[in-house]
Order: sequence, then structure tokens, then C-alpha cells
Amino acid sequence: MIGEEIESAEVVWSGLHGNRCYALVDMESSRVVSAKNPAKWARMFECSSKLIEGEGNLRSSGGGAAPPVQVSLPDGSRFEITDGSYGGAEQALSDLFGRQVRFTAARPEPRAFTIEQYHPGIEGDREAGRTTEYFRAAEAQAGTFTDTAAVHLVTTATLKEMSELYPRGDFGPSRFRPNLLVDTDAANGFVESQWVGRTLAVGDEVRLKVFKECGRCVMTTLPQGRLVSDVGILSTIKRFNRGKVGVLASVLEGGKIKKGDRIALV
Repeated sequence: MIGEEIESAEVVWSGLHGNRCYALVDMESSRVVSAKNPAKWARMFECSSKLIEGEGNLRSSGGGAAPPVQVSLPDGSRFEITDGSYGGAEQALSDLFGRQVRFTAARPEPRAFTIEQYHPGIEGDREAGRTTEYFRAAEAQAGTFTDTAAVHLVTTATLKEMSELYPRGDFGPSRFRPNLLVDTDAANGFVESQWVGRTLAVGDEVRLKVFKECGRCVMTTLPQGRLVSDVGILSTIKRFNRGKVGVLASVLEGGKIKKGDRIALV
């Protein structure tokens, strides 16, 4: 669903606690629902979800149960989602999409799943105009429904560079849905690409291992909130930076992070 800006979080072995702790599954195909296939699921970006504040909810319980979240639909209706209890949310979302869906909660053990992914008509893309399957291997990132990595980072330098290359485009950070937006001050260019293989210290406790750049997909082109539909976003990324924006990282050491924490290469 649409991303949100938060002030603080706990980083656990699977990433930011509560991030993608639930998924919707299409009952007809058994695939995970994702706006990567906008022909079916573009309205996912009209919905939002957030952790429900309360004792123990905003930190790792250690027991493997997904924390409670609140899901909001475009008509203003809200549903409390807890591990194993989804109220009327499944039917409301099925009505919204015109397809039957059900919730499933993440578990600590490895789990594979499949997502449909549409490739917009961009020059040089061999899959342009086609819908393919994205298969996430079981060992990729157990404990959440993230695509590949525990943590995803994007720098302000990269967003600035892209904006200069494509001035008509709105490269607001919510297009890229990073877990961490890193303010790199006056730095220019795709600076995080140079972090691959390095360790990042975030605040006083957290250590992340950057292991690859993040390839981008059709989701960056979709309307969400104030952002309009714009295939030029992805076309620019593919033309000038090999289809990459941001980097992916695993968690070496967890802990608490907050907005304004310093980040350093170690």
C-alpha cells in the first residue's frame, strides 16, 4: 500500500519492525497482491496501513507474531488487522479490487512467493509491454514480504540528480518507498551506488551491510498521493543509471533509529 513517513523505528533482523508484515493474496492465482501489476492492483496505492500504537506493538515481540496494523481504504473505512483476525477488511478489499483476496501474515521461517510484474513500454526493455512473474525465493528475506532485502536506502543526492536529468518529473522520495532516506547534503550523483559491499552505521546501534543496488520497476511510475502517473521516471532511471535507484542492505546489528540520526560508512 502507499508508503508513510515515520519518526522512529526499531530495526530487527528482518528490517524495520512491522514493515510488510502482512500481504494480500489473490485467491484465484495464489500470487501476492502488488501494484507491480497495475492492471489488477493499481488501487493498492489508494490504500494505506500503519502500525497501531500501543505497549509492545512498536517493538519486536520476539514471538514471531505479526504486530497489529490499521488499514485505511479510499472511502475512509478503517480496519484493525491482527495476526489471524482480519474482520471485514478482506471483503472490503475484495470489493475494491473486484477480485477475491485474503490476508496472510509473515512468519520467521523462509517463505517463497510469486508476484505479477508489468513492464511499461520503455525503449531497451526486452519485456516491454508484457506482464511477467517475479519469484521471490524462500531464503531471500524471511520474516517479511519484502522483495529482496531487509532494508532499502535512497539518498537525496540521487533524487536531485534524477530531477536535473528529467526536470519535468517529480522525484519525491515516496515514489521509491525507501525505508531510509539519507540526506547527503551537497553531494551530487548516485552516491549510494558506491556503498555496495560497505557497512553503514545508523545512529548509535544499527549496522547495515549494503549488498547491491536496487533495480526499479513500474511502481515508480504510478500515481500515489500527490504524485502523478509518469513513465518518464522509469525511462530516465533506465537511461542514466542502468535502471537502479537506491541500495539494498541486510541487518548486521539491530536497534532503534530515529529521524535525524547520523549515518556513516564504517
